[in-house]
Amino acid sequence: MPLLRQSGLRANVKLHFLFKFCTSKHFHCRLIQIGEEFCGSASEGLQDSIRKQSLNYFHNYHRSKMDELRMFLENEGWEL
Repeated sequence: MPLLRQSGLRANVKLHFLFKFCTSKHFHCRLIQIGEEFCGSASEGLQDSIRKQSLNYFHNYHRSKMDELRMFLENEGWEL
């Protein structure tokens, strides 16, 4: 039963992570929209930077989770 509680907690943490990321992305999009209305510029450089940073963040997050999974699989006692 503790394992089920732990995996439920992990699911909540993952959902919280995605919620925070989506909220942040919405905030950045709104800032870009305000900048466009104020300056009349589409701010392609800013949009490109946000896109690159977002991809980098997801890549690093995925890599860390894959490392965590690898360590779990290596240390788990497997029985046939």
